Amino acid sequence: MRKQKEEDLPILNIERNILIIALHILLTAAIAFLFKLNVVKADVTQVNPVSFFLAVPLLFFGFQALWIILTPFALFYKDRIEFKNNIFTNKVFYLIDIKEVVFAKNGSLKITYHDGDIELIGMMGIRATHKSILLNQLQKEIETNRN
Repeated sequence: MRKQKEEDLPILNIERNILIIALHILLTAAIAFLFKLNVVKADVTQVNPVSFFLAVPLLFFGFQALWIILTPFALFYKDRIEFKNNIFTNKVFYLIDIKEVVFAKNGSLKITYHDGDIELIGMMGIRATHKSILLNQLQKEIETNRN
């Protein structure tokens, strides 16, 4: 009998800012409205190229808006953290490799590794109340992984 892989459940979900979610929904609604105007205005026998050029961004922004609504900004597991800024980026950081975590002056998260590498993670889109929770949880987990 095959061993089943254990499901890794997140310890903490870092939620997105409601304004970012609303902005994505409004942008999708605006493009959908322009698409509807161009499709309704055209006759069935006439091809309207504006509606085609609006359909591609509408599908993209619609799918991204749905993805942003359904996924949290960051998922915190016991040995790693995953940042999901947008549909194309999914950064995974293992806590055992991280030496220090601080917020930079521009508001991004500055991660320093044991070998001296530094990586900046943009925090645009995170809830303001969850920034301190994220930093405190990261520092606590890094300290426990050192020992």
